[in-house]
Amino acid sequence: MIPILLALAPGFLGYFESNKVGAPIAGLAPGKTVTLAAGDTGPLAIMGQRFDPPVTIDARVARVRGLRIWKSSGIIWKNGNLVAEGGTAGASFAGYCVNVRESTRIAFENIACSGAARAIVVSDSRAITVRRSVFTGLRIDGINIAGSSDVLVEGNRFTDFTPVKATGSKADGTWKDGDHPDAIQLWTTKTNPRMTDIIIRDNVIEGETQGINFFGPRGQGYARVVVTGNTINIAYPAAISLIDCEDCTVVGNKAAKLPGAKFKANVRLVESAGRFCGNVITDVPAHIANAPCPRQGPDKVK
Repeated sequence: MIPILLALAPGFLGYFESNKVGAPIAGLAPGKTVTLAAGDTGPLAIMGQRFDPPVTIDARVARVRGLRIWKSSGIIWKNGNLVAEGGTAGASFAGYCVNVRESTRIAFENIACSGAARAIVVSDSRAITVRRSVFTGLRIDGINIAGSSDVLVEGNRFTDFTPVKATGSKADGTWKDGDHPDAIQLWTTKTNPRMTDIIIRDNVIEGETQGINFFGPRGQGYARVVVTGNTINIAYPAAISLIDCEDCTVVGNKAAKLPGAKFKANVRLVESAGRFCGNVITDVPAHIANAPCPRQGPDKVK
């Protein structure tokens, strides 16, 4: 591994100054491992760069204040702490630890994201992996994935959400809505109205949040989604929501409300077909997805 300092790449300065996206990382090349220097840095950006074989970035001694990867491919980011440049109150990109847009073959392993409105936001991308990472001290969402396919979210931990709560009363017109946090939230986009081949496996979700939820316009929806082995203990009702999903699997998950929580933790399976069984949905004992898995044959839910 080669320790390297951050530097502005030739020709990038004008782009950086006009777009305020972040400083580039010097020394990136196909098949190379680049180790970030120790200490605080950022925001950083990888813009329009493609690596085959992938480049590996080791951030184990760095604290990065925002990372953007746009229109790039072949990047493995390992280790390190990431925080949002604008903290939990940051708007748009300033409130994200990581933003990935229109990119392919991007992986994050063993990272820690905290102090953000949203930890990782991915849009219109393919071949995205987030594994063995910790997400804590977030205001709204953990991982947002929009219009993206071939996704693996595995072995992560989500805790200590601090959403802004609703205030006032609807009766007297003083109501002000609060945040609607989700640990893992996915939705389709106009660019990519169908999302396929998504695995969300062996994650632990706990706290003032919802769990794993798929949303978006119906009609094209999702296909070949697997949600399995996740442990979800939450204060809000949507432990798992799956809408308009074809050939999908929700098996071997555990979901329950936190002690003292107002809402039961539920699993919603709407207009979906696949295998929905072998779960432990503690607050809804009669749920169809609690039934033992049959040896063969799909379940259909309307």
